[in-house]
Amino acid sequence: MKQIAYKLQNKEALFIVESPLQIMCAYEAIKTFEPKKVKIIARLADTGRNNKQMELLINEFLSDYDMQKVYLKPESRSLKFVSIAFMLIIKVLVLSVLGYALFIGNYRSKFAKLLRAATLNCPQSILEKSYTFSIFDLSSSLHIKNKFTHLSNILLKNKGNRKDVVIFIGSPIRQIDAWMKGDYFKAIEQVKQKYKTMDFFYFPHRRELKEDLDKISSYGIQIMENNYPIEMFYLEFPDYNPKVVASLYSTAMFTMRLIYGSKVVMCDGVMEENTLALERVFDVIKKIKSMDIIVC
Repeated sequence: MKQIAYKLQNKEALFIVESPLQIMCAYEAIKTFEPKKVKIIARLADTGRNNKQMELLINEFLSDYDMQKVYLKPESRSLKFVSIAFMLIIKVLVLSVLGYALFIGNYRSKFAKLLRAATLNCPQSILEKSYTFSIFDLSSSLHIKNKFTHLSNILLKNKGNRKDVVIFIGSPIRQIDAWMKGDYFKAIEQVKQKYKTMDFFYFPHRRELKEDLDKISSYGIQIMENNYPIEMFYLEFPDYNPKVVASLYSTAMFTMRLIYGSKVVMCDGVMEENTLALERVFDVIKKIKSMDIIVC
């Protein structure tokens, strides 16, 4: 059988994953490129919700692969951090010499920064030759649009008879005042009224304040708790279908559209000039607005 150009069926691959979203993207890359052998290093930074979601996704999708979990917080400078980081870098360098293709989430990831810092930029060529996986693209010898096809096939295989609902995804940039608080509450109420014939659920971001959630709840809005990332909606909420997904800003607007075919509603707000991480925010917003969406 002739090998497809972008496939890696004759090559081993090493994947570095550092977040729940990266695990989902890595799974798509593995299934798309079909490397001969797969090794995975999962960098877990703390014991919070991020790690719990990573553990759940690893058990769900990556349990068949050679997996090493590394508890490594880049902000730490302890002796334990240095020793673990050193062993991790050595492993990556050795596997690279042995011919493994290196896949990382992006070139600005914590791991990429760690690799540069720990080796004084000496292995720059390793990063230059590495491949990436993101919510937008998967790369090997070619760049392929990430449509989350393989995840969709798993999640939608038992679609069943589900009730259509509206979900509003809380945004972490609310906490850095990217939008004014009044606009935030107003946007939630606007979406609720626009789709008042459907049940409305609010899924908070892990960094949202309790006082804000209490305010949202006071409007008669049901606050939902989820253990998995929102993209695993069918796994955790088998009775519902995310017909409409709304937010001020969330990469999940992009992924939920691809996986479930959800109608995406993006709420405009008043941006503050001094907000943090605006470059990344605007980049994602630009991608989301390139889709067929509703802006309220």
